[in-house]
Amino acid sequence: MQNSTPYTVVVNAAVISSEGGVRLLTPLLAQLKKTIAKSLVNSPRQPCKIVLYLNPKLVSRLQSELDSSTQECLTFIPYRPPNMLIRFLWEQCVLPFSVKKHQANLLFSFANTGPIFPGCRQILYLQQSLPYTSFLPQRKRFRRRLFKWLYYWQIALTQLGSSRIVVPTPWLIDPLRRSVGYLKPEATYVASLPGPIPQFEKSTASSEVQAEPSDKKLLDQLQEYRNARVQLLLYPCFLAPYKNIPFLLDAIEHLARQSSIPFKLLLTFDQSTPEYFPCKTEIFSRYSQLSQEVQDRIVFMGTLAPQSMSAVYQLATLLVFPSLVETLGVPLLEALHHKLPVVALQSEKPNATEAAFAQAVCGDAAVYVPPEMPETLAETIAELLQNPSRLEQLGQLGAERMGMLHWDKHLRDCIAGS
Repeated sequence: MQNSTPYTVVVNAAVISSEGGVRLLTPLLAQLKKTIAKSLVNSPRQPCKIVLYLNPKLVSRLQSELDSSTQECLTFIPYRPPNMLIRFLWEQCVLPFSVKKHQANLLFSFANTGPIFPGCRQILYLQQSLPYTSFLPQRKRFRRRLFKWLYYWQIALTQLGSSRIVVPTPWLIDPLRRSVGYLKPEATYVASLPGPIPQFEKSTASSEVQAEPSDKKLLDQLQEYRNARVQLLLYPCFLAPYKNIPFLLDAIEHLARQSSIPFKLLLTFDQSTPEYFPCKTEIFSRYSQLSQEVQDRIVFMGTLAPQSMSAVYQLATLLVFPSLVETLGVPLLEALHHKLPVVALQSEKPNATEAAFAQAVCGDAAVYVPPEMPETLAETIAELLQNPSRLEQLGQLGAERMGMLHWDKHLRDCIAGS
């Protein structure tokens, strides 16, 4: 007999706004329903209900991308806290009340923070590592320290109220445990990588390059570059200091001087892109200092639709990823999926948090260069562009690495023991 009482999951994704967060959330919701049906519910016929708190700007997008069976069990509640204080009060006071109101069995905090007393079992899905690194946003001293410590303690409080804490890469586990005085057992934490991005799986099923109509002109131009044997270096990023964009511009300047190989650097921002922390002035100031010849090698693509980005990955020769700090780095997974060779930064210190994420995600399916050495990055890119067999080998290693990652296993890792 079917149990008419639904198994209810409240998903707190109210602060998600980055493209990487959206791409992760979409397949996570679809797989969450399937995994609950398989392993969490007492009766296989018990209905599942998901209550999703989401940025109002993203509701229509997720509705268009989720399959009908997932949408049938999904209730959207549009909400986005206007600032950190309101967010804290909402998560500690209003969200537990919502858990009680919906008689939730599980709270899935996909927003890096959540309540210390959630009222049910809580999974913390951490995507933000900034408070646990030496990085500080370039603001006034008090404001930047205030940001770091407020966020640090919010995440610490959420850990205390969580029965499962999920991080994509293992380097973050010890800093997290240290932040709460090792009060949480090590078994509470799990490092697990998600699987392929569904939008990309669909678009790479065919060899034909597809794109949104609004991006077609850009994609046609990139196709012309490839037909002319111009190598395309891709860096998907937004405007944030830890994305290390001035460092990349230095490397591109060295590459243009040292190598005769025709290339273009593709960046997924432009002058209209909002900055995550103040850095736009510095980045475009460094760009203005480049010679006209080097500037002509840089293409500011702006933000593209997922299908268009998949086409860009298929056209690109190399993913150049000089980011200093990430919890995951979604473009690394996307590159592995598309068999796109990767160059990233390596961590010079055994226990360092900075730059260790790329090695944890890609393993031997990437080439790593020391940080703070743009000349070395330029030399490495030039060597790879001159060695097609090495590029092909890295692409195959990336495909093998991606073949080991599955959404079903990832979600089982998330909910195990919760």
